[in-house]
Amino acid sequence: SVAPKMEPTIVGFVKAFAKVTQENHSDIDQYIPSNPPVELVSGFGGTLSINNNNSISYKIYDTETPGEYKVDANITWQDQDGVSFTGRYIITVKETSDKKYLVTKFAPYLFIKG
Repeated sequence: SVAPKMEPTIVGFVKAFAKVTQENHSDIDQYIPSNPPVELVSGFGGTLSINNNNSISYKIYDTETPGEYKVDANITWQDQDGVSFTGRYIITVKETSDKKYLVTKFAPYLFIKG
């Protein structure tokens, strides 16, 4: 039920992450908390992009922390030569007191063999 409300944050964050760098991250600031960890602003600096909103598929999961969600996202990136590839990421999203959503963590999905 939170997916329609959270989608603009997820899509906007991913599009902005493709553009930003540590030195220039104004495009992403609206999607992240103030004083963010460096991982949230160390984007791809324009070397990758997404074609459209269909380049992002995801599932949202509740966590044990109220107002916090984990998003399992598959993102199809395109490089400057037009080569596409898909990456899988776990995005942590928190709901603020004024009912907005902020990305607090963006990390590649890690598979650990049991």
